Amino acid sequence: MEWSWSSVTPPSSFNGEDVIAHALHPDGRTLFVSTSYGTTHSFDTTTNVWKELGDWVLPFQGQAHFDAELDAWVGLHHKEDGYVCCCPVVSRSTVATRPPECKMLQEKLFHRETEEEVPTHKRLNTTLVYTGDSRFCLVDNFMTRHDLKHAVLHHFG
Repeated sequence: MEWSWSSVTPPSSFNGEDVIAHALHPDGRTLFVSTSYGTTHSFDTTTNVWKELGDWVLPFQGQAHFDAELDAWVGLHHKEDGYVCCCPVVSRSTVATRPPECKMLQEKLFHRETEEEVPTHKRLNTTLVYTGDSRFCLVDNFMTRHDLKHAVLHHFG
């Protein structure tokens, strides 16, 4: 397996901290990135070319994963905490005026607990991991509230 990396400059309209959702196109070379400014861009990793696709965002929180069986991206919904959603893959070449139609799983898989509901633990984050063959794993990261007083945040830069 061969890999490499290089630094690329994002469009002047956003920076890395503004990214709220991202997904890889099934072509394996085009990344889709949605920003907190309400715009979605594509980046072709072969040509290193950015393209603004429209004033809309992907319906996901963080990373979405392509599922070949569904022929759709799957991820955690960005507005409805606790739900998994899917949407058709966006065209690489077409500028769209609205986001792709989203379908949401009916079952809520997790809740954002308040301190009173779970006094011993604090949820740090939840992610959806694609494990292959149309299977996913929901990963919840918790910290015991006892450990919170010993937690230290380091900021560099």
